[in-house]
Amino acid sequence: MRLHGSYSVVEGGWPSDAYLSLTGGVAETIDFATYNDHPYDLFRRIANAFGSGGLADEDNMGLVRAHAYSLTGAEVVMRHDGEMIPLVRIRNPHGHQSEEWHGKWSDRSDEWSTLQMGNNLHHDNEDGEFWMNMDDFIRYFDQTTICSLTPDFDIDGRSDPLRHS
Repeated sequence: MRLHGSYSVVEGGWPSDAYLSLTGGVAETIDFATYNDHPYDLFRRIANAFGSGGLADEDNMGLVRAHAYSLTGAEVVMRHDGEMIPLVRIRNPHGHQSEEWHGKWSDRSDEWSTLQMGNNLHHDNEDGEFWMNMDDFIRYFDQTTICSLTPDFDIDGRSDPLRHS
């Protein structure tokens, strides 16, 4: 779809507007300042968005303030002690090495050594893509936008209400 000439004009503004223009889906923005649910509930919604074909989207710890990052994955990993950690994979669209997360679960974080064998999520590529746990995601980002392409957002056979806008 090229409403305004090319996809390159979908820069700046709100990710929800871009989702609507590019997919025709309903975008839901979740503001972390007023978010009261458990972080794992938000993780589950993000993971369901990836599973159903939906799309999800500070100058601190390597992050750029007032910048739209893209969510590219959601996985749960297990530490040696059995603790389960929900992680989201985040991408800086500009892909600059200097603008990549430097906290827990970043490319060079020691957290990766605490996982059980067989984990293949960790890649130290310095390509603008990185992992972050849900607690830090809610702490360092202001909001996320999830685009629902169908009324049955998580494909469980029931229409899902949009509780946030």
